[in-house]
Amino acid sequence: MSQQSYPPPDDRQPDGWTLENQPGSPAAYQPIAYQPGSPAGYPADPYQPGGYPPGGYPPQFYVQPRKNNSLALTSMIVSICGVLMCPLVGVVGAILGHKARKQCRERDEDGDGMALAGIIIGWISFGFMVAIILLYAVIIAGVFASGGFDSTSSY
Repeated sequence: MSQQSYPPPDDRQPDGWTLENQPGSPAAYQPIAYQPGSPAGYPADPYQPGGYPPGGYPPQFYVQPRKNNSLALTSMIVSICGVLMCPLVGVVGAILGHKARKQCRERDEDGDGMALAGIIIGWISFGFMVAIILLYAVIIAGVFASGGFDSTSSY
């Protein structure tokens, strides 16, 4: 019984097969080149110089997200409520939007778009309210001008 040394010699495996005649191996088999400094049991990367290959991802740095201005969100919500319920509330939303845009510039916060939406929606709802009031005023003035509320009716 012969004593085998580990690791086995160049092209001999412990079971006695050579690398060229192992089942399923191609005839022109070339052994894998292991490089000093590579992790144990892993072949060296042919595209990398010696040593460990670089990591998969570059280091990640955490960037604190900018804070949203709460007045901007309030402005947009109040302006939308002004359109849906009471157009007079739209003025409040528009004024809040102006204040929120100023705060966004001063404090370097996000929310400028929401504040702008609050301004636009608020002034549009206020404009609709003014148009409706003017329409009613014109109708009432026309009725009075035509003598529609005459006390001398024949009823």
